[in-house]
Amino acid sequence: MSESYLKRNVVYNIIGASIPTLVAVLTIPIYLRVIGEARYGVLSLIWLVFGYFGLFDFGLSRATAHRLSMLRSSGIKTRASIFYTAACLNVATGLSVAGIFYLVAVPILNITISKHTSLYGEVFASLPWIAIFFPIALLNGVLVGCMEANERFLQLNIQQVVGAILLQCLPLAFVYWLGSNLEVAVLGAIAARTFAIAWLAFECIRWAFAAGWPQVDRSHIKELVRYGGWITVTNSVSPVLTSIDQFVIGLLLGARAVAHYSIPFSLAGKALIVPAALTRALFPRLCYSTTIEAQELSHRSLIILSATMALICVPAILLTKLALGMWVGEDFALESHLVAEILLIGVWINGLALIPFTLLQAQNRPDLVAKLHALEVIPFVLLLSLFIKIFGLPGAAMAWCLRVTADGVLMFLAAGFKGAGLKELGAPALAVIAALLIAELIRPDIGAALAWALAILSCLSAWMLSRRDQVLISYVRPIISRIVNLIF
Repeated sequence: MSESYLKRNVVYNIIGASIPTLVAVLTIPIYLRVIGEARYGVLSLIWLVFGYFGLFDFGLSRATAHRLSMLRSSGIKTRASIFYTAACLNVATGLSVAGIFYLVAVPILNITISKHTSLYGEVFASLPWIAIFFPIALLNGVLVGCMEANERFLQLNIQQVVGAILLQCLPLAFVYWLGSNLEVAVLGAIAARTFAIAWLAFECIRWAFAAGWPQVDRSHIKELVRYGGWITVTNSVSPVLTSIDQFVIGLLLGARAVAHYSIPFSLAGKALIVPAALTRALFPRLCYSTTIEAQELSHRSLIILSATMALICVPAILLTKLALGMWVGEDFALESHLVAEILLIGVWINGLALIPFTLLQAQNRPDLVAKLHALEVIPFVLLLSLFIKIFGLPGAAMAWCLRVTADGVLMFLAAGFKGAGLKELGAPALAVIAALLIAELIRPDIGAALAWALAILSCLSAWMLSRRDQVLISYVRPIISRIVNLIF
């Protein structure tokens, strides 16, 4: 498939990730008003636990996408049997997880919520519905993997956007029609998810049915489970690496400091939508490419992504303090702006590391990714504790930035990237660092910040064009043409 098709898939993924976020922002105030803060807090915890139990997918969603992508040239019968085998595995796992969830949830409920409150009864009544839904929910991962392997990103994102909108809006409709009750809200959420998954299942089964009646082949199980097992290790460790800093901050600096870190961390992390969208579209293509082809495609993608992330991070760093001041107040911005600026440096690095991360998983080395992430946990916690004690809250951001830098270096080495091949990252890196230095040393107002951002990005674009690299030129020239057209 052409590179223009790949670009379209990236755009579909960005839009598909952005719309649900916008819908959530718009509907959260309505939830708080309709069902109250307590019910919404419990509902959020329910879905948080539900998401963590998603680890019991055992990486089969990624494993399905990997196997179907690698066997793209094989007959539809072989690929369909892989899909049916993975689907049956996940449904069987989901039935087991449903029982585990119910057994674990009841004692936790007895500890965390008083039996004398109305919320206890509402949550207890919701548990069977949530448990029943687990087999359906785990099936969703295999369905998504099937759609990704076939590079049907437009249809997949349409379905996921519709599902996300229904997930936010249908519980509100159920509450409005049937009463302000937590069980009713959960039923609305389950109805929304069931509809979205049924839609995906229809599309996948319609594709697989071309091979005839469903067939489960036990010979596929070993490869799916082996690959998925390493993905499970990565999926288990990654949330720890992402959230452990906030627990350590709360322990050493108190709950107030957590808010001054978590809000900038959450905002900075939104920039990762772009590399996530790119690597999601790249993954199936890297799976069926040869080693040399996959390296070349990854290298081209890395060059473009480094510039794209610089276009996002440079103005974000320069405008962070002003934006935080207008949004949450000057006092908050004064304490948190340096944290946000350092985190944005780390986000730029972390976004680039997703390229070798995806390449390793696509080229059948998920074990390397899992082992590297597991090795990072203890050194990160030690470094985090030390830096917080020395530098305070900015030290936590520095520790996270150093952790993702080390992670990126290890990923690049493991994926076989050569130092000479990474020299194109120098100019975008200097642009991002220059933005941080200007933001802290000069402290520009909004006009000066915009001028500095334009100057830095203009220098970066000029450097790209001077390199006479066709990848860079084809990327930068349309952007410059559009800017000129807008001005003149």
